[in-house]
Amino acid sequence: MKKNVIYLCFLLVAVACSTSKKAVNVQYNLSNNVVITGGDGYSFDKAKVVIAKNSREGIASEYEYLDKVYGKMHTDWVLVSQSLQYYKKKPFDVLKIKLIKNNKELRVHFNISSFFGKY
Repeated sequence: MKKNVIYLCFLLVAVACSTSKKAVNVQYNLSNNVVITGGDGYSFDKAKVVIAKNSREGIASEYEYLDKVYGKMHTDWVLVSQSLQYYKKKPFDVLKIKLIKNNKELRVHFNISSFFGKY
C-alpha cells in the first residue's frame, strides 16, 4: 500500500510537470523599433502590450506580431474583425482572427495606450 501511494505521488508530479504551459510573457522586437510584450493576449487582463511611437507603426506591428505567432495572413489565418474597445479606461485593439488549418477563431487583445491618438 505504501509503495502504491509513493508511486501515485510520483506519477502526479510527473504529469503536473509535463503539462505546464510555456511562458507567455515573451518580448517581441519588431520592425520600426516597436516592442510587443505582455501576456498571451487572449483577454484584456492578459493583453499584449504594444510600445510604439505612433498609430501607423503600432497597428502595423500588431499584424507583424500575428504573422510571427500564427503564420502568414491569408495563408495561415484571416482577419475576421478588428475593434477598438476600452477596458479600465485604457484603449485596446481587439483582433478576431480565424486559423485556416482548423477554423478556430481567436481574439487577440492589444493594449495600445502607448500610441493611441498619436500620428
